[in-house]
Amino acid sequence: MIGRFAPAYLMSAFYAIAFFVNGVMTPFFPVLLQVKGLSGEQIAFVLATPQVMRMFTMPVVSGLSDRAGDRRHVMAGVIGLTLGFALLFGIAKGDIAVMAVGAVLLVLSYCVGPLADAFAMIMDRNGLGEYGKMRLWGSVSFILGNVVGGYAMDHSGSMAVYGLVLFGFAVAMLSTVAIPPPPPAAAQASAAALTVLRKPAFLAVLLGHAVNQAGHAALYSFGTILWRANGFSDLTIGIFWAIGVIAEIILFAVAGRMFRVVSPLKLMAGGAVIGCLRWLLFSLDLPLLPLLVLQVMHAGSFALAHIGLMRFLRRRLSV
Repeated sequence: MIGRFAPAYLMSAFYAIAFFVNGVMTPFFPVLLQVKGLSGEQIAFVLATPQVMRMFTMPVVSGLSDRAGDRRHVMAGVIGLTLGFALLFGIAKGDIAVMAVGAVLLVLSYCVGPLADAFAMIMDRNGLGEYGKMRLWGSVSFILGNVVGGYAMDHSGSMAVYGLVLFGFAVAMLSTVAIPPPPPAAAQASAAALTVLRKPAFLAVLLGHAVNQAGHAALYSFGTILWRANGFSDLTIGIFWAIGVIAEIILFAVAGRMFRVVSPLKLMAGGAVIGCLRWLLFSLDLPLLPLLVLQVMHAGSFALAHIGLMRFLRRRLSV
């Protein structure tokens, strides 16, 4: 039994390592940009540019991954480039240089999660592990990154957080050797994807999900800065982020049983409805406890919709 599921354990370990640095960067990279002297408008530009660019970069990276003899080489290369730009970010001077390097750094870092998800979904299709159970270890590590990053910012300042980012990318690059080789059936999925991507109904579902997930952009970009301005400590802010991901983990853990008979589109629609309510309430000036409740709603606005999308893709791209 252990031998059969060893690839799932290795993939879970990679998720844990890769998502640790995400857990540090998501709350505190906007603060690093602020420390570098960027204004709110400039920070918004740096954080928004990768969201647009990923529409063009992800197909290119995915295509390279599909054509590569070993997808792990592409993953290691992307993470290595990300580490390189993270190093450049530390020495960049001037608004233009900081903005350019910061944007490229984020574009590259955003490629890692989808590449890992592609590996995990291939394994899921081939009975080598359940996607949600592998992915939840990334969420667990994301929480650790939130709390460790918050503690480091509170007690040692921005340079300690920057050091954690460099450490995380370096370990993630080295850990690509732990990712199990994809099964032979993986190569067939690429051809199926090209066929499905030409269907308007498929693209409409992806667009709807993209709009739903775009609602999280303001929180990811300015949540930490806003909470700091409202007097919350960096450790408390790290806990805010961690609460949301704990709720996400719980949903990932039970989704296989709880939502087995629910269609992917209904899961995505449910996540969108919860997201609308969450962002509406976030517009209010709320104290600590209601903010914690809104962070728990992350399980719906993100995780529920994400699981729905993964199941939708698995059904449409299955070979």
